[in-house]
Amino acid sequence: MPLTIESYLSDTETPVSLFHRLNLSFPLMFLFESTDGDNRVGRFSILGLDPVLSFRLKNGTAMIQNHRDGTERLESCTDPMARLKALQAETLPDITPLPASFADLPLSSGWVGYMGYGTTQYFEQIPQPEQDVLNVPDIYMALYDSVIVFDHLYRRIHVISHRAELGAQALLSTIQTALHREKHELRLLALPDISDERVFDSVQYATPKPRFLEAIRQAKQWIVEGQIFQIVLAQRFSLPVQCSTLDIYRTVTAINPSPYAYYLKFPEFTYLGSSPETFIRSRNGQVTLKALAGTRPRGTCEQSDRALTDELKASRKEMAEHRMLVDLGRNDMGRICQPGSIAVGEIAQILRYTHVMHLATEIQGTLKAGLNGYDALKCCFPRGTVSGAPKIRALQLLAKLEPEQRGVYSGMVGYIDANGNADGAIAIRSALIQDGMAHIHAGAGIVHHSEPEAEYEETRNKAKSMVKAILMAERMNADVSATPRGDY
Repeated sequence: MPLTIESYLSDTETPVSLFHRLNLSFPLMFLFESTDGDNRVGRFSILGLDPVLSFRLKNGTAMIQNHRDGTERLESCTDPMARLKALQAETLPDITPLPASFADLPLSSGWVGYMGYGTTQYFEQIPQPEQDVLNVPDIYMALYDSVIVFDHLYRRIHVISHRAELGAQALLSTIQTALHREKHELRLLALPDISDERVFDSVQYATPKPRFLEAIRQAKQWIVEGQIFQIVLAQRFSLPVQCSTLDIYRTVTAINPSPYAYYLKFPEFTYLGSSPETFIRSRNGQVTLKALAGTRPRGTCEQSDRALTDELKASRKEMAEHRMLVDLGRNDMGRICQPGSIAVGEIAQILRYTHVMHLATEIQGTLKAGLNGYDALKCCFPRGTVSGAPKIRALQLLAKLEPEQRGVYSGMVGYIDANGNADGAIAIRSALIQDGMAHIHAGAGIVHHSEPEAEYEETRNKAKSMVKAILMAERMNADVSATPRGDY
């Protein structure tokens, strides 16, 4: 397929400001951004718009929409990865490789979106709770043949399109108009202070506290019986929203920068977040995952930060849980990687972010011949850090413990490109926003020595940053004179 690349200086433009100006014109868009572990801005941000196809899978039925001719079709689907792979090969055959000077760019075309927790039913026939409050697709992916890449190192914007000449020029014209028109400035928003004591005042709990505590006690009983070693029990928090979802995203990335920040805009809802944990990264035959298990808040000074670090690494419970999940990740990778190629990095390295620190271990391997990112995603889904160990039995028991389906939470947000490379985050520290409500999930890893009250508070602590970001965005918008302006 033909390749068109146009590059511009980006010293007066940001990914969010360009997204803002393009947003009203396109019902399906995405924005991916990143920071490193020390909160430096990652080199690339990626913006996608105007996809070729979209793929929505729910309860074994796929809706495939062609966005060029407006046609839709329904079909039965029991193997979503094979179907996505086939659709990409049919729709984007013979993708022209990027020139060597652009080889570092992470994505130029491919599927972008999410694989929600419900995808487990297609890979291992895992039952799902009957109650489906959120009613979102198990998988929602859009196939993009054009993207906008911000290279923050060289301050360039690259518009990359694999369309035929007329289609590429039409898209470039739309983007150039947005780049050169007088900016509709994003409002400067003062970050208000929200006290921790008031964060949950307006939050609705999907699971009453007594029921959640009883579920923890039941999980511990199954551990005593030897059915599982660990299980991740989650609950949903909801609160009303009136402000712009983009303002929520701006606030989230300002107060909780993470390696994976994402804004997925669908016609039916928005999914946004700032996740610290790689689901899996597969590029040119090399696979990487990073296990995060074990958390402490950041200290208020260097001395308290060191004390919390020492406490985390000295915790027998946290270290045992972490090693168990490292082993689970290594076992998952062992199914798809060449024998002897799996290497485990430093065990339980401290990874610091603005508000929390984690125990982290990186695992790398080389894919077996003939496998690619599709296989890596399928084999490692879902990650043990959001399910439990042994994984299959934990997934079966979660269907009994949790009263409703998880939706996107604990699945994967990311991409699979036209070459079969894949990269994505575990869908945590995120919010699904639809019909004027924001829904936030958070979980806690239950082991034999877990204290129910402490695990309950852990779910609240994990949800707190997203709830606080939403409340801050709401307050910031309330402080500005309201004018009719739609949701950008």
